[in-house]
Amino acid sequence: MKELARVTLVVLAFAQPALASDTPVTVLRGFPSLKLMETGEAQTRIPLNPGEGPAHACVVTKVGDRYFWTSRDNKELIRSVSGVFVTFQAVDGSGYVRYTVSHLGIGTEPKYDYVEHVTHWLTGFTYYGHLDRSVPTLKAEAAVWEKKARQ
Repeated sequence: MKELARVTLVVLAFAQPALASDTPVTVLRGFPSLKLMETGEAQTRIPLNPGEGPAHACVVTKVGDRYFWTSRDNKELIRSVSGVFVTFQAVDGSGYVRYTVSHLGIGTEPKYDYVEHVTHWLTGFTYYGHLDRSVPTLKAEAAVWEKKARQ
């Protein structure tokens, strides 16, 4: 019985870090202020009121080494970096989220600091908005780019 208890404790000790890394961590949260809807026939520009932004919020989380588009049915994403741009591309090709780290608290703010594009059938929906800079991963990226800008 003591041996079983000892084995159980050892298993739990090694399992705990694995469970901790499976905890979802928000890496990006943005609130759109503009929605574009595009078909083969027309493009419609829909400004969103500040109160509508949270209903259309864009959220990306990281679980272990994998990324998920939490606000879009937890679609799995692939993260890539090219210069100052970070892109999360849906593995099923249904859309992407892109932002630029160079504007996270550095210099002049652009009108929008992220874009989210989603397809539904042959219709495209594009949201432009502002990132929630209180997200720790975005704060860390901003610090790195501020350091680079000073060099």
